[in-house]
Amino acid sequence: MPRKPPAEPIDHHYDIPRLNRAFWWSAAALTLAFIVMIVADYNRDWKTFQRVFLRLDAKQTRDAALAARQKALDDEHTKLVGELRQARAEIATHQTTLHQLDAQLKALDPKIYLADQQYKFTKASFDAERYKYEDRLANDRRAAPSAKRDFDRISQELDQRTVALATLKKQDAEIRARVDAINAKKKELESTIEKRTAAFRLSRDKYVSLKQDTLFQLRNAAILDMINPTLRVQQVQLPDQFINVNFMKIPKVDRCTTCHVGADRKGFEDPKIKEVFRTHPALHRMVGSESMHPATTFGCTPCHGGRDRATSFWSAGHSPETEAQERAWTKKYDWEFDKFNENPVLPLKYAEAGCYRCHSSETNFGDAPTLDSGMRVVETLGCWGCHRIEGLEKQGIPKVGPSLEKIGSKLSKDWTTRWVMNPPSFRANTRMPNFFYLENFVDVSGPTPPTAAQKKMNEDGRVENDTMVNAIVSYLYDRSKPAEVPPVPGRGDVARGQKLLAERGCFGCHLADPNAQRDLTGTYRQFGPNLAGIGSKASRDWIYHWISNPKQWNPDTKMPNLRLSPEDALDIAEYLSTLKAPPAFDQAGLPKTDEKTLEQIALYFEMSTKTLFDAKADLAKMDLHGKEVYTGKNLIAHYGCYACHAIPGFEDAKPIGTELTEEGSKAVHRLDFGFIHIPHTRQDWFWTKLHTPRVFDRNRARGWEEKLRMPNFRFSDRELDQVVTAVLGFQQLNAASSVVKELSPREEAIEKGRRIVKNHNCQGCHVFEGVGGSYRSLVADPSLAPPIIQGEGAKVQPDWLFGFLQAPKTGQIRPWLEVHMPTFGFTDQELNELTRYFAALDRAEYPFLIADYVTTPGTWAAGKKVFELLKCAQCHPRSIEDMNRPGVDRASLAPNLQMAETRLRHDWINSWILRPDEWMPGTRMPTNFPKNDDGHRVSPLGGLIDSPQFAKDREEFAKLFGSDEAAKQFLSSPDAVTRALRDYVWTIGINGGTAPVPLKAPAATQTASGFGAPPAAAGPAGTH
Repeated sequence: MPRKPPAEPIDHHYDIPRLNRAFWWSAAALTLAFIVMIVADYNRDWKTFQRVFLRLDAKQTRDAALAARQKALDDEHTKLVGELRQARAEIATHQTTLHQLDAQLKALDPKIYLADQQYKFTKASFDAERYKYEDRLANDRRAAPSAKRDFDRISQELDQRTVALATLKKQDAEIRARVDAINAKKKELESTIEKRTAAFRLSRDKYVSLKQDTLFQLRNAAILDMINPTLRVQQVQLPDQFINVNFMKIPKVDRCTTCHVGADRKGFEDPKIKEVFRTHPALHRMVGSESMHPATTFGCTPCHGGRDRATSFWSAGHSPETEAQERAWTKKYDWEFDKFNENPVLPLKYAEAGCYRCHSSETNFGDAPTLDSGMRVVETLGCWGCHRIEGLEKQGIPKVGPSLEKIGSKLSKDWTTRWVMNPPSFRANTRMPNFFYLENFVDVSGPTPPTAAQKKMNEDGRVENDTMVNAIVSYLYDRSKPAEVPPVPGRGDVARGQKLLAERGCFGCHLADPNAQRDLTGTYRQFGPNLAGIGSKASRDWIYHWISNPKQWNPDTKMPNLRLSPEDALDIAEYLSTLKAPPAFDQAGLPKTDEKTLEQIALYFEMSTKTLFDAKADLAKMDLHGKEVYTGKNLIAHYGCYACHAIPGFEDAKPIGTELTEEGSKAVHRLDFGFIHIPHTRQDWFWTKLHTPRVFDRNRARGWEEKLRMPNFRFSDRELDQVVTAVLGFQQLNAASSVVKELSPREEAIEKGRRIVKNHNCQGCHVFEGVGGSYRSLVADPSLAPPIIQGEGAKVQPDWLFGFLQAPKTGQIRPWLEVHMPTFGFTDQELNELTRYFAALDRAEYPFLIADYVTTPGTWAAGKKVFELLKCAQCHPRSIEDMNRPGVDRASLAPNLQMAETRLRHDWINSWILRPDEWMPGTRMPTNFPKNDDGHRVSPLGGLIDSPQFAKDREEFAKLFGSDEAAKQFLSSPDAVTRALRDYVWTIGINGGTAPVPLKAPAATQTASGFGAPPAAAGPAGTH
């Protein structure tokens, strides 16, 4: 029986009407939240970006379609369409014939099919009968005659079938040829029109696909967009790039192109286009599919930083460059600083930092100029001496400061003291930083008024610095090695010395300008110290001995030997001794040592290894000078002076600074911001630290031994941005070895050579790889400047280059030059690396084997005759006698050709004669074989030889080549003429160019000293 319902009213523990209302409002709230969620998802920023980009792309595509249409549908198109109509009309007159031919083809089709089948069946029977006959011959010769008759019968039948099929196919081909002949003009015109309108049709079809029509709206509508939307998250999986998550490395999944849709596409480079939609700069090098860094392999975040999986502006970690940009982003994108993002996007001005982690083995970074400049500053100022940087450590860079081992024989103690106190007071553009009297000693409160306690700290700090300076100087002079500086008799000519200083090339590395500001990246002329004030620093006698032979004073110096005569050296020393320091430097007061402070500093160092009582006992045994020397040694270790200078007693000392190898990846919370209020980002901390190194000690009560030690390098704002870029680039690799730049043997040879070139400032005088040549700006006539080093590897033989760099001779190649190629004292290893560098740079053969070069008598004689016609001897001496004959203006001479056979590569000679303007822009060598309108070189002799004044020369060439036509053909060919000139010039080095042929060079067994690398690929000039 059914249960009876309970009696009403039912006794509930809750109110049903109230519960229904609660459910209703909850459902309404959830529905509203769901709708808001759907709307928010539908209107996500990246979807908006993609919609806007599609409209931009559609507009550009429409413009491209209109432009292509205008180009395609021009008068020529109208003409072609008219011709097509005419061709179709003409075809219409042949309709009866075409119908007949078509009927014949249709009738032939079954016949060809039947004949083909009969041929195939007969061919199968033929193969069977042939096998049967061959089997009888091998196994049953009695039955062979019968099998032979069957085989012959089927062979005849196969021949008939073959002829029948071929006849039908021939008829078919003839008919089709008649049809094609009638339709040929029409098909040709249709093909031409289709090609001319292809770009228009493609753009039109693409434009149609980009329209945001109803189908587009449906595919991307809320809820429906889960099926197959047009707007979607774009991501690239990067299995060789990693991020650290909970002590694990997981592959990156880069989603930057979700918003930056046009980054890897051409056509969006216009600066007027919104930045998020623009094509990535230098697409041929980065991001582009054909570049060295395609987006599918390298992505964006490995170089730029940011959260790889983020799809919103804020979560990606974009970093503003300025406060104004930060305010604009906050207003437009609700941007705020994300303190939990460990790897935010680098501000755009520091974007090049991302290059270093994969390219740390390289010397220069030409495609990343800010990073390249930053690394130059880091190297030049010796940052790597205190802070280990793995990439630079492997390159073997020499110390940046001069040796202090013989300082007592070079400098006065007072000068050294004033210099250590404040280096820029002597030389404004010095690279030596300020170590003392910085704010954490003499201005501990910064710009705020100091308290009484802070005033006392400032006073004590100045006394401490005075004492430290005297202690360091005392140690340097106490441990200075004795060195004799003999007096130089006589007086030099100051005016001539000033002139020689400019002419000999000293200004390739030095300035002599007391007002010059430091510029470490804009010029190569600040490689050496500014010579202004040197007369107050060193004696005339010391300057004389130094410039006469720098390595005699310091074997490790980078200063080369200019091979000056005693007279030249004396004149230059006399002039330099007149360059005095600013009066304020010499008038500056000397510090006084406070004995109590000295005692306290010395006691601190003593107590590092001893008890208080033992330390005091040891100090009691020392006099004031002994305490200063002891304290000075420890202060040098404390401040790391030996990182830049060679100092006795510190030959094996280790760097004192924080290792910077992965500083760009250091967690921000590990950086000590102290009481300084700046944004908590790496770049802001690095910038502040470099700008004011001791600022984070501000308002701190620290003893001298606890205070920050980094000196002040007085960076300009430009230098700060450059160095910050470099430091941000010192990152944890977090990538597989496959994405790191691995140098090939050729690239390794180039990098080793670049390091030597950089270490010795060769670019101060010469242009290498399109960079350098600062000294050339001081020479009015470019031909009188040091040469541009371009194509040197393809030009000279490594043996000769090895010898020249080992011991250059003034005037050996270009006797008119006043500037001297100095003697650098390269080791054999450095010489081998330099010669290999030049060869590798030009993909020239290395080692270069001297082959036997043979020419014909006619070619050699023709070359000699052309040499005379072009008057080459007016500039090029062919012997020492030619160079020194009376009346010769040495300033107008060209290189001595007597060295051609031992100096130049054989096949480079004709390439140089043909196109000197391409090998060395600005050369004095005339371009005798200019280009015509189509860009090909032409021989001037081809036209000149027809003139009456050259009739005798024409006869001579005709005799050499056997006919007038052959002579004309030779003289009109730039390649033939320059090869003949090459063969003649080559013999000048053997015997003055007078020997008969055949002509041979030494045996092909000689190589440059110490070479052992395999030859590189052939260069542009051709090798053997």
